[in-house]
Amino acid sequence: MLASFFTAGLWLIGNLTRDLRALGEQADAAAVTRVTELLYRALPDLEAFDLTTAAVHGLPLATSDLLLPAAYGLGYAVLTLGVAVLAFERRDFR
Repeated sequence: MLASFFTAGLWLIGNLTRDLRALGEQADAAAVTRVTELLYRALPDLEAFDLTTAAVHGLPLATSDLLLPAAYGLGYAVLTLGVAVLAFERRDFR
């Protein structure tokens, strides 16, 4: 049950990161702009994988439209797993 909530939350956050960045750019406070930019860079940007518009309109896809999101996803997964390995190496499960 908890994994379902985390998955739904990650999906929601991943689809709203560009909106978060735009909101930060409109803010008057520099601190808000910095925090939203940091969150934009730390959270996954799932919109990078969305090819719905091209599919609906029958637009041709360039190789970069497929390779760049794949590289981004692979890099994000490696980084996330690396942080998880570092966190779990310190834990004593005995």
